[in-house]
Amino acid sequence: MLSKLMLTLLVCMGMTGCETPPTTTDTPTTPSVSDPSEVQPPKETAEGESTSDQTIVLEVNGTEISVQWEENRAVEDLKTLLADGALTIQTTAYGGFEQVGALPQTLTADNAQITTEPGDIVLYGGNSIVLFYGSNTWSYTKLGQMTDFDEALTELLSADTVTVTLSLTE
Repeated sequence: MLSKLMLTLLVCMGMTGCETPPTTTDTPTTPSVSDPSEVQPPKETAEGESTSDQTIVLEVNGTEISVQWEENRAVEDLKTLLADGALTIQTTAYGGFEQVGALPQTLTADNAQITTEPGDIVLYGGNSIVLFYGSNTWSYTKLGQMTDFDEALTELLSADTVTVTLSLTE
């Protein structure tokens, strides 16, 4: 009887050691500042045009960059956020391959394991925007791809910090 009790105790103790250790990320995390349920449906503009019909404009340190935006809920959430006006985000270089900046609220994420390419724009953790000038494999929601990505954009994005401005077309 004592041996069964000891065996049960050892099994229980052994099972607590089988827990998966916490993982680290390749992208720094930022605190969530709002609940995704707070994201509102597309707003109507003064002319009756919805934000979903508008295009997001990306500027990096004042230089406008052409982007092919994805058609997904995160981009729609971003457009809704931008309906209240332009958003300026200070980003920081991380890992020698990306710029990361905090969004003012959490967007709807649909993460998938992807390998990014230079020029990719992704959502990380629901509340961080990441602009890649290198490559990384991780779980992200793709937002878009900077078109005509070249050495000048690599140089621009590889600075210690950059100012990213997002707005909607007029």
